Amino acid sequence: MAHAKRYLFETQERVFADGCKALGHPARRRIVALLRARKHMTLEQLKKQIPLAESTVSQHTKKLQAADLIQVKGNENGESGFVLNSLTMGSLREVMISFWKES
Repeated sequence: MAHAKRYLFETQERVFADGCKALGHPARRRIVALLRARKHMTLEQLKKQIPLAESTVSQHTKKLQAADLIQVKGNENGESGFVLNSLTMGSLREVMISFWKES
């Protein structure tokens, strides 16, 4: 979708489209699932769970960050890692539930 035309669509439609695009690759879907289960993971920890090169996993985390689905945060040990953005994930969940109820 051309960026200049996004204003033509409702906020919920944009949230849905952006979320689907961000989750449109199995690696990104797995990253979200892992973070849901473990709450906080470093890039190294993610790499051990995903059969791709570290640079590729990093690119996928960047796409999830760009969609505001994940964030970088420190844990209690001071390690930087990734966590889900619960606000954005909650909004996406609500929009998706609403979409399927309408269908």
